[in-house]
Amino acid sequence: DAKQFRYYVLHQLVQRSLRLFPYLDVVECGCWHGHSTLLIAHLMQASGQPGRLHVFDSFKGLSEFKPQDRSDTFNTTAKREAERVHYASDIHRLRRLVEPFGFVDLNKGWIPDVFEGVPLGPISFAMIDVDLYEPTLASLQFVYPRLLTGGTIFFDDYGYRNFPGAKIAVDEFLRDYTPTLFIENPMGSAYLVK
Repeated sequence: DAKQFRYYVLHQLVQRSLRLFPYLDVVECGCWHGHSTLLIAHLMQASGQPGRLHVFDSFKGLSEFKPQDRSDTFNTTAKREAERVHYASDIHRLRRLVEPFGFVDLNKGWIPDVFEGVPLGPISFAMIDVDLYEPTLASLQFVYPRLLTGGTIFFDDYGYRNFPGAKIAVDEFLRDYTPTLFIENPMGSAYLVK
């Protein structure tokens, strides 16, 4: 199943980053109910990683669909609006779940506004899972300059046909940047190593 595959890849990439960069911050753009947040936090705790996990999410669902986000699946205004609401989640519930991990910071707000003023050191790993074109591009513009050489970004929605805007944003951004490695997975995700 595609979701299991993506979590398997995420698990390996986080472990790699923690081995290479044991003292740096980790970023997650888009967390929904916090499944990947908890996976990353457990791995950081197990490694003794003293950095922080900075999580950014609106907790209100998806931002507005732009022309780059149009797909056969969400081909009406009603379907797009229903999908936006579907991805809303409860920050209070997630706060309780991450309470045992004192290094997790939940930042609530729309990307890119939520990035403003967040104290962020060098990044070893970032996960971008915001589905749509504009927040994917804004997340890359925020994360990539802070990512150390050898650091990794995992794109959960790259190539996922329901959300074509994520791939468009990544491809557009990478016209101006050449990572050391870029791998597209067959089940709707990708990652790069800077």
